[in-house]
Amino acid sequence: MKPSKKSKIIACGVLDDGVRSNREIGRTVGIDHHAVARYLNHPLLNDPDVQRQLAHHRKNEIVATDFLIAKGRQRLIEYLDQEVVQPIPVLAIVDRSFQQRQLLEAKPTSINAWDKAQECMAEIAKLEKLKEALDEIKEWKSDLP
Repeated sequence: MKPSKKSKIIACGVLDDGVRSNREIGRTVGIDHHAVARYLNHPLLNDPDVQRQLAHHRKNEIVATDFLIAKGRQRLIEYLDQEVVQPIPVLAIVDRSFQQRQLLEAKPTSINAWDKAQECMAEIAKLEKLKEALDEIKEWKSDLP
């Protein structure tokens, strides 16, 4: 049985998380990427009933990713307790689950705190150089008769 146009439109709406390209969505649904662009602009996706379906699906996805995150953390703790040398695959699952949850909640996946910290450290370094230059000027002024 071939899926209907309505089910393809809804599938495109569910898969449109802001990260996937139209080509990737098209491959998943089995349609052309140009059709994906048309489907994402289709008035059906603005229908309140469809919006509720999409919200319900995303809520279920969030619950599923919460489960994966918890399971991954549990497994990671077990690996660390047993001193298993390869916890990286489990950590990758936890990280990917976290990213997926952030996408479902329409939050950014990158952690901007590190970027902000680097900017602050650069500003501090500039200020320290300025302070050193001012101290040298003060020394030169004190050496003048």
